[in-house]
Amino acid sequence: MIDIVKHIKNHTENLHKGFKNLSVEQVKQLKLMALVFYFKLPRWQLVIEQYIKSPIDKEKLIDDIIKESTTSYQEIMEKSTTEVDEYADDYEELEQIPIFILDAFDNAVADNKNKESLVALFLGIIDTLDHYENFSEEPRYWNQILEEEVAFQSELLMQLQSKVQPNISIYEDRYKMVEFPDLEA
Repeated sequence: MIDIVKHIKNHTENLHKGFKNLSVEQVKQLKLMALVFYFKLPRWQLVIEQYIKSPIDKEKLIDDIIKESTTSYQEIMEKSTTEVDEYADDYEELEQIPIFILDAFDNAVADNKNKESLVALFLGIIDTLDHYENFSEEPRYWNQILEEEVAFQSELLMQLQSKVQPNISIYEDRYKMVEFPDLEA
């Protein structure tokens, strides 16, 4: 079984190096690629809509990322974040999966010149799988998927280095058969 803690520092450094010289177009493509993973998580749309207090259309979101029209999302996220009052009587602390979803949304709509947001999207995938390994009833299954994900991301970095354009639907294909249970239910 992979111990992600031993690998994460090195992997994070590799992501920073591998994403450093990407074009804005490549950043957009990789964001869209990674975002597909988060669309597989339970209640992803509901979590975002509840947090930003507005409906979200998946296709429009994708289109807006492509067109680099994400300023309104950034403003909504900033406003929603500042409105959270941790000391209010009705404050509810979010579970971990919704936090991963909101972080991914925030990173996906961030300025495409901000490579940190791209690194965070890919590290978030690893964190999410690690969370499933630690809190699901099938830790070995999730550890195997986590191990495969780390290897896949390393391979992706090699493809980018050799100027091979990765297939944007790769995450859709990779996680087609994976069911993400609602750990908070």
